[in-house]
Amino acid sequence: MSVFRFALSFIKWFLIVLIAYFIFAMTVVRLFRHFYQFPIPSFFTPLIDNPIRRRIQPPKVIAEWMGVGQGMSILEIGPGRGTFTFEVAKKVGAEGHVYAIDIQEPVVTALGEKVEKMGADNVSVRQTSAYELPFPHEMFDRVLMITVLGEI
Repeated sequence: MSVFRFALSFIKWFLIVLIAYFIFAMTVVRLFRHFYQFPIPSFFTPLIDNPIRRRIQPPKVIAEWMGVGQGMSILEIGPGRGTFTFEVAKKVGAEGHVYAIDIQEPVVTALGEKVEKMGADNVSVRQTSAYELPFPHEMFDRVLMITVLGEI
């Protein structure tokens, strides 16, 4: 057996084992989370926001589907790294505003730093629960929740 064939065989079996482990791990995590509710750990945020997902759910297309326009007020629950936040902020323009909230302090801190770095004056980041929104009734034109509904 050539080295090349051995390498291909090894890679194939490695990927099969990796996929099987991932499916097993996700099944165990989902079962555990069924009985004990907790938010997805903040260190998983980069795994959720990846190039493959952005091809499936392009932020610009999602903002267009939502009918986001100039001057709108948008609430984003669970913004992660802000991929959709900044695209929506472009759409609402200087007259509009995006309020990004998350229950986890590390997510809020990282996104707040990114907002400052990018100079996005029309984005506010707050740590709060989706169950206890600190905003007036009927304040928002749209609510954005990407990969969040299953969490709450």
